[in-house]
Parts: sequence; C-alpha cells; structure tokens
Amino acid sequence: MSKKIAKVISTELLENKDAKWINLVKITYEDENGQVRTWEAMRRPGRPSTSAVDAVQMIAVIHHKEGPKVLLEKQFRAPAGKIVIEFPAGLVDEGETVEQAALRELKEETGYVGEVVPDRGGARPILFSSPASSSSKTFLIHLKIDPEKEENQNPKPQLEDGEFIEAFWVPLSELYAECRKLEAQGFAIDGKVGVFAEGLEMSKIWPVSVIQAKCKHCRRWCSACEDICLCGRAKPLELRTNIIEVLNPLVLAPIEILEQCLRAKEYQPPEDDYSEFIHLPDVNIPQDENQYVYDGYGTPTWEDSQFEHDVSVVMHPEVPLPRLVKIL
Repeated sequence: MSKKIAKVISTELLENKDAKWINLVKITYEDENGQVRTWEAMRRPGRPSTSAVDAVQMIAVIHHKEGPKVLLEKQFRAPAGKIVIEFPAGLVDEGETVEQAALRELKEETGYVGEVVPDRGGARPILFSSPASSSSKTFLIHLKIDPEKEENQNPKPQLEDGEFIEAFWVPLSELYAECRKLEAQGFAIDGKVGVFAEGLEMSKIWPVSVIQAKCKHCRRWCSACEDICLCGRAKPLELRTNIIEVLNPLVLAPIEILEQCLRAKEYQPPEDDYSEFIHLPDVNIPQDENQYVYDGYGTPTWEDSQFEHDVSVVMHPEVPLPRLVKIL
C-alpha cells in the first residue's frame, strides 16, 4: 500500500486541562520602569528535575573521503502543516544526561550509533528555542558518526508509533544550497538548520580568523581537539608561545588549483628557523596584489615577502582563515 501524504485536517482551541505536551500560561512581570505587565507564553510541562533543558538537538557529522556530511531529517510537523527539514532531536528523559539523551535519540530516530565530540556536549550554552513565546530550552550537541562501525553499515531506526522520519545526508559545503532547493520543493526549513546553513554561507563572505595547529602525524589542519583531525591519531602540534600559524589560499582561484597548491608539499614545522615557505608548483594563478599564500611562523617584515611561481608568499599573523583551508 502506498504511503499517504500527511496533512492538517482541522485546528481548534485547546484548554490546558486537555493538553499533554504544552500549556498556555500568563506571566506577570515588572519591567525596567517598575510597571507591572503580563505576557502570554507556552510552557512545556514535565521537564526532568535532573535536566536544565527540555530537549537536545544534534549536529551529527560523518567524514567521507569527499568531505564531511551532516545528518538531517524529514518529518511532518502539524503546526507548520509541512514536512520540515530538521536536525535529529528529542526530549530528555528523567535521570539521563543530555549526552545520553542525544545518543539515544540519534539511535532511535536514525539508527546510527554516534559519539559525542569532546567539549561539544552539555558544557555548551543553553539555547532558548523561541524566547518570545516559550520557555523551552535545549542543548545543541555535536556528534560524530564512524562509517566504519558495523552498527552504521545498515542503520535501522526504532521509531515510536506516530513517528515518520526520513534521515538523509547533506555535504556541509552544500547545506545552504540544499536548503534553498528543498524549500523550493515545498519543504519547510527548521530555524536551527536555517541559521546553521546561513552561518556557513556567511563564512564564505566574512572568513573568521582562526589560530590552529597541525596534527603531528598527518600535518593537516585540526582544532584543539584530537578527535577533529582527519587522521584522528593525535593531538595537534602545539604552537610556540606568541607564535601564530595561518594559511590563506588564493580565495579567487579555482578550487582545483587551490588543492594542487596546498597539497604541493607536505608541511614540516621549522625546528630553529622562525619561518618556512611553501614552494608551489608551476600553475597558472591570476596574480593580484590582494592574493597571497602564507605558511610559516613569526611576524611580517619586508624581507618575508617574495614571489614563487606567480604567487606572492607573504608572512602575516592575522590573515583570516578561509573555509577552503579545510580541504587539506
């Protein structure tokens, strides 16, 4: 039998005594001028006494050779009247931590077995889902999924009665474009997914300056967490005091040229010398005074500037780190 399309049949007012998941409340408060005011809001009853939040949202990422992908869900939401594109999420049960809730909900809704990324669990900021109308609070938990694990070869969700969830993967680099495409197809985009996608898109225009180190084993860019590096073998190489390492590729160059340049030489950190240049292959890159590649340590001086195969190699400790560096 073919699956039917979910739809809203009717909408009616509901009294609190008949509500199971949400209550309507009137809040009396005093404003900055001392005037007493009231506000109407929603409240979720039954928040666990052991939890500071009602629910958890999960950003679950899997690493493929072609790049990281994020796990999303398609689920019909009656208030929206549409199938909504969401992060996996769920309520926290009594007695469990937010990390335990995140892993349980991931398994139940998608079938995948994940791990909490260190320092990306319950120590994160508490997020109010809709503070103008609701007191509901959530944590955004970062998870990683190992595609080599046997449990993740053929994941089987454990959905409850009335749950109809379709999980799917989207490349992180294509998330914004995919959201636009899904919206054009009639899907609704959950606000948290939308803001996350917008943030990724903004980073293309306003790259954020990042101080990072390279892994001792694979020499690739990694964060302060040993589990983020692509090789996953060791903590990143620590930078010496007051020394900054930044790599800024030619943002306007084609991605193929960037990959060729950045992979041209396996990086080896200097032992005693304060700087070391990358020698790029002889590739045709449009030269511009605002385009340069930098790799090394130290502070900029006039002697630190030179040209290598039509690429200006400049040492600069505060150059914004573009997203393209992450392809290393």
